[in-house]
Amino acid sequence: MNDRLPEGGRIAVVGTGPGAVEQMTIRARQAIQESAVVVGYKTYVGLIEGLLAGKEVLQSGMRKSTGPTPPST
Repeated sequence: MNDRLPEGGRIAVVGTGPGAVEQMTIRARQAIQESAVVVGYKTYVGLIEGLLAGKEVLQSGMRKSTGPTPPST
């Protein structure tokens, strides 16, 4: 059992919208407020900095995609 995740814990994937906190949905803001940990790209985490007081924040820089290369035409 993972000691970091309390029994009954959950993961929410939240879109932060087009950029301004005022443009986020109410449910997205609620999910962030209810969270203990927020994970995201530095750029996007920075846009919601005002919602992160008291939370563990894990962030990374964006990296180039390593997915399959589309065929050239």
